Amino acid sequence: RVVLGISLGGFWSISAALAMRLVPSHLMPRAMSIILTGVSVASVCAAPIGAYVGDIWGWRASFKVAAIVSAVALLVQLVTIPPLPPIEVRRFRSPLDVAKNPAMKVAVLVVLLVASGHFASFAYIRAFLESVPPLDKKSIPLVFLA
Repeated sequence: RVVLGISLGGFWSISAALAMRLVPSHLMPRAMSIILTGVSVASVCAAPIGAYVGDIWGWRASFKVAAIVSAVALLVQLVTIPPLPPIEVRRFRSPLDVAKNPAMKVAVLVVLLVASGHFASFAYIRAFLESVPPLDKKSIPLVFLA
């Protein structure tokens, strides 16, 4: 979970900046929509598919599939994203200097609430579906995909 959290945090912090450097400004809305579509599809599909694989073949298989998909994604990025030297170096006395910006506080709060709500909901909704309308464990991931 720690590695996933660091990876997601890294992705969210650089995806828009990377898109701005890779595409012309008139294509920026399209680039961001492609990035956010991928994130949305992955967020909606990854947890149910992982749960389904885990229910069928066990949790180790679920981790192996996730590792393989992640390795493929890393290789694609290494091959397709050109090296980008820094444009300018910004110096901060402390990482907390960024947090003094009111807009950053709002942005961090929004991301925290959206991500927490989204991923926490899978745990609580799954528990609900296992008890209230007693569903088979193998059918719950399919409900999430529906």
